[in-house]
Amino acid sequence: MSKSTDINNLPNISTLTESAGDEDNTIHEVLAEIQNENEAQLNGPPVPIEAVQQMPPQPISIPNQQTEQLQQLQQLQQLQQLQQLQQPNINTFIPNQQPSKFNLILDEINKNIKLFTVILVSYILLQSPLVKNFINSKLYHINVPYINTIAFAVTQVLIVLGSKIFL
Repeated sequence: MSKSTDINNLPNISTLTESAGDEDNTIHEVLAEIQNENEAQLNGPPVPIEAVQQMPPQPISIPNQQTEQLQQLQQLQQLQQLQQLQQPNINTFIPNQQPSKFNLILDEINKNIKLFTVILVSYILLQSPLVKNFINSKLYHINVPYINTIAFAVTQVLIVLGSKIFL
């Protein structure tokens, strides 16, 4: 009679690996537990040890063809499960590819190309003598150092903000 183990009481694979130190032993132990569980389901509930000692010997029944086929099918399923455990999962070995810094910068430039164009055009526009004279003519009576630079900067910011609203 084989010993059956409750499915909740199966040993943890990681602890078996640590204690045995060998993956093959762990795999064989897990397969043995699965085989014991399958035999227990085929043969019914396990008989207590005390009852086995008191029972007279039973004649060994010869398994019929259906039982043999069922056992072969179960063994095939166990082998497939074992192969799935042994094969590495391809998805776990592909790291999340993060774009390079160059690609990140290129993406940001593509997203903000209109804004960069507006900044460049407003800078070129503010360098023309006609626009400089117009802004300076409004500020000639203010006696603040670098007022021209401050006025040009504020004007450029207003152009950029105005263009953001309309673009």
